[in-house]
Amino acid sequence: MAFLNPLATHALSLKDKPVLEDVIKGSGLLSERKITTRNMALVLVHDLLFLGRIQAKGAVPDAVIRHKTRLRSELERIKVRKGVASVAGLAQSPDVRAGKIARDVGPRI
Repeated sequence: MAFLNPLATHALSLKDKPVLEDVIKGSGLLSERKITTRNMALVLVHDLLFLGRIQAKGAVPDAVIRHKTRLRSELERIKVRKGVASVAGLAQSPDVRAGKIARDVGPRI
């Protein structure tokens, strides 16, 4: 599986981490046999729900795509419960760690 830009994607998902964890827990995504790590699930669900596509290829992203409808409906449930109209209203204050993650992925000289 090859991520196109994993550092930038992970930095974006830190501010949405509590919401993404609720979505993953509510949808039962981690019970899928191919999805083994919570961090990978966080990044893939972030890409699917907030970017509209998954920036990876392989069996694990395909397993997340199979749960696309369930994940989106769980996100809508959370939005209704919290009384917000958009995903931007769900975001927490930015995580301090997000600023420390390198944005460039090129070779270091």
